[in-house]
Amino acid sequence: ASPKTSPRTSPRNLAPPAGDGQAPGTEFIVTLKKEPGAKALGLDIGNWKKPSAVLVAGVKAGLVEKWNTQNPGKQIERGDIVISANGKSGYKEALKEISQVDNLQLVVVKGGGLGSPRSNA
Repeated sequence: ASPKTSPRTSPRNLAPPAGDGQAPGTEFIVTLKKEPGAKALGLDIGNWKKPSAVLVAGVKAGLVEKWNTQNPGKQIERGDIVISANGKSGYKEALKEISQVDNLQLVVVKGGGLGSPRSNA
């Protein structure tokens, strides 16, 4: 007898979609314009190790929260990864761009799409 397989046991079906309905690994672009005098985007961040990128550790009041309200299909959420900011990739370069530039184009990958955040994984 051949072993029975079920779509329910497929790894693709085990991971629930992200809160906004996008599956982990989905890449999307976010365009933000900082208000004059406003420095904070409203992100708590961490360092994603492999590949080097900016990890979204949390979203708080600010420009990103406003973006999320206006763009329910492209929300930035805890666990997402910013892989580039205005074409600058890597944690240090992207973070520098995010903190110093007023007009930002972020390439974001939904959480879980790039593997482990630890460098020893």
